[in-house]
Amino acid sequence: MTEVQQQTLRAAVNRSIPPDDYPGALEAGVGHYLARQFEGDLAPKLYLYCDGLDGLEAHTVFDLLKGVDEQRLPTPNFEDGVKNQRGP
Repeated sequence: MTEVQQQTLRAAVNRSIPPDDYPGALEAGVGHYLARQFEGDLAPKLYLYCDGLDGLEAHTVFDLLKGVDEQRLPTPNFEDGVKNQRGP
């Protein structure tokens, strides 16, 4: 996995489960877990993950999220239903 793919994966994981009162995905060890899986059972499929990460990097704003304070980004407010996606 390239450095750019690793950065994209970290940004996606951290955005999926950001830290709040509890550890986020990265702090909880999801990155280490995925690394072990990519070296083991998922090794034959690593190219698929890399292709997907390249797609995220090329076609989304994940590159803009790298290094951004996750706490300052809007979070969807699901209490009002799925329609309200603008955050608080």
